[in-house]
Amino acid sequence: MDRGLVPVRIQNQIDISSEGVIEIQGFLPAYDVQAADTLLFWVQTFVQRLGEAEKLYAELHADGRLIGQERFHLIELLDTAMNHLIVLRQRICRDEEFSLLNFSADFKLNVIINGPRWSARGRLGKYAALKASSGGVWFSRIRRERLKGLVELLGKSLADGFIDAKERTQLDRAIDRLVFSFIIMRNSITSGAIS
Repeated sequence: MDRGLVPVRIQNQIDISSEGVIEIQGFLPAYDVQAADTLLFWVQTFVQRLGEAEKLYAELHADGRLIGQERFHLIELLDTAMNHLIVLRQRICRDEEFSLLNFSADFKLNVIINGPRWSARGRLGKYAALKASSGGVWFSRIRRERLKGLVELLGKSLADGFIDAKERTQLDRAIDRLVFSFIIMRNSITSGAIS
């Protein structure tokens, strides 16, 4: 069914080996430097991109399946949202090189930001074969649990105008879990587990 979709350019190249080794090449979003100077800006733009992806998923999945070009459009929006998370994480840790971690999942991703690009290498750990089975459930869980938790943490952290070391660690871990979830969802779409 032709839904008037135009060809897209997938923003991130993500390769996951059968052993769970992951390599990513991505592009950072470009915004006016002054407008994009706050953590709140990056959270708000992430939420907007997530909303766009959720809306597109609902529209495309109305017939019960995702096919061909539809998958690429959804992946493009997920990549854009994930790229916003990478910038947010970099702004919090204030470094061009950092590691995303999820100890319970044995997930580790070493990220390097180089100008407008970012790259990462790591492992997905014991969840390398994990696939999401429902996009609707995934979006709902991201909004209800992960995003809500991140926003609450950020609000508490910014209340005094200063993010201390403990708050920075909590924010880092919340973002790391979101990135891990995005990688699993994206892999589920590309593999056809979500159809």
